[in-house]
Amino acid sequence: MEDDEMNFEEPYESPSEAERKCEPFFIVDEDEDYFEDCLEETEAALTMPGVSMTYSQKCREALQAEFNGLMQHMLSQLDNFDATHQTTSTSLDLFSEPDHKIVRNGSTRAILFGESLFPEEEKVVSMVKDDALGFCIEAGPELSTTTEIKKLREAFESCIEEVGQLECKRDELVQELLEQEESMEKELRTLKEDLEEEQGLLSKVKLEKHRLQEETLMTKRRLFIAARDCAQRQIELAVQQREVEQLNQAQEELKAHLVNLTEEITKFNSDHQSHLQALQQQQNNLTQESSKKKTCSYVTQGRRASCDLQQYLQGGIKALEEFYEPRLVSLLKRLRGHHKRPQKS
Repeated sequence: MEDDEMNFEEPYESPSEAERKCEPFFIVDEDEDYFEDCLEETEAALTMPGVSMTYSQKCREALQAEFNGLMQHMLSQLDNFDATHQTTSTSLDLFSEPDHKIVRNGSTRAILFGESLFPEEEKVVSMVKDDALGFCIEAGPELSTTTEIKKLREAFESCIEEVGQLECKRDELVQELLEQEESMEKELRTLKEDLEEEQGLLSKVKLEKHRLQEETLMTKRRLFIAARDCAQRQIELAVQQREVEQLNQAQEELKAHLVNLTEEITKFNSDHQSHLQALQQQQNNLTQESSKKKTCSYVTQGRRASCDLQQYLQGGIKALEEFYEPRLVSLLKRLRGHHKRPQKS
């Protein structure tokens, strides 16, 4: 940061006047940072959290407007200077570098200016030799420019003084704002305490309301359940009454049908007994005649059955032999093979 801290108020020697002192014709970066710091301080002082910002915003806007007016005035003066001193020097074609160089006792310093604050300013250099010290200095602008630079510096200093006054005014406004904020904080504390009490009461009322709502809902549910059960029971009672009436009618019908059936049963019993007696008489007559015929038929039927049984048994034996004979032969062969193996061993 050597370039920002350089002292540009060193004596310059022109070819006509060696001992003349030339003032710098650009604004130092520290002064620009000073304005930015002032603006940031005002914004930080006026910004107080948790409090209404109507009054502080008005103060900040007023200070911002004054500061902007000063900056515009300063920039207009700089533009006028740039417009009147664009082609004052004839040594511009010799140097195309973006900086001026000052060589002193073999050490070189690079001065960068004119890019951020004076974007259209021309860079003028000239060489002057000091016989007593033996170092080379790149000389400054002409004599006419130095007066303009002095005026510009005076205007810049007046702007700085105005900024200092604005800072004092800002401090006073901040003090007033702090005093008002203290009273507002006290009122806010009392209001917060009252609000907390009211909120506590409101929460209690809400809890009581919620409890009563739950109780009403429970009673409504119970009433609804009771009404529903009552309606269902009334319907069931009506259905049961209808069923009882139907059962009574069916019972009367069954009783009448039972009487008819008992009468029919007595008739059937009498008819059945008479029919049995007739059949027994016929059976007795037929048994005597058919006993001989039945014995012959029984003998022939027994012989036929025995022949059929023998044929069936023979067929079953053949089927068993055909099914088990090859398996028995294979088992015998295996047994013989097992008996032969231990003999060989």
